[in-house]
Amino acid sequence: MKQKLGLLGLIFVFLTVGIVLAANLIRPEQAGAPGGASGSAPAMPDLGGARSAKTALETLQTWAATWDAKYQLIAASNSVKRQPSEGGWTFQVYSPDKKKLAIVFVEGNDVRVLQEQASLYPQTQIAQDLWVVDSDGFMNRWWQSGGQFSWTQSQNPTLYLNLAMRNTGLLTWQIAVIDEGGALLNAWEMRADTGDPLPGGQ
Repeated sequence: MKQKLGLLGLIFVFLTVGIVLAANLIRPEQAGAPGGASGSAPAMPDLGGARSAKTALETLQTWAATWDAKYQLIAASNSVKRQPSEGGWTFQVYSPDKKKLAIVFVEGNDVRVLQEQASLYPQTQIAQDLWVVDSDGFMNRWWQSGGQFSWTQSQNPTLYLNLAMRNTGLLTWQIAVIDEGGALLNAWEMRADTGDPLPGGQ
């Protein structure tokens, strides 16, 4: 039960980031039949441009060097609907010197600051040595572990993906699939260092 509540708490965090992202970006929506064309196998969600989180991080690092060379990476997230889109990654970064938290959107080689606010307390930064499994590896494992079934339960679902530290000291990937009415269809979590799934998903 504690694992379940913890995962739902993490889902709330990156749903909040998703709201900020949606308020600043406009993505065309095209509702399609679940699973694509009739009789075809469902396609795994496209996170946009086939860029993994680590690839997008390289672009972020160039920008961050001018914002605060001592910046700390707090979280990485992405969201996508069923239709393909260019998309991009949203990063939360913290500046110890400025004591500010920024939400930054990276799409291709473009970097856009969506929000920057004061943060008087230190943030829990991602332990880079624990980040072994990238987003593409996580998506493949989630898909093979039943993710494809939750993705086809709804006509126009939204997928939220997040990488962040847990208060237990683990770095984990978390995923949530929400239907068009806001109901949770699937939640899944995996360690980013070993690739092992954690209990509490559904």
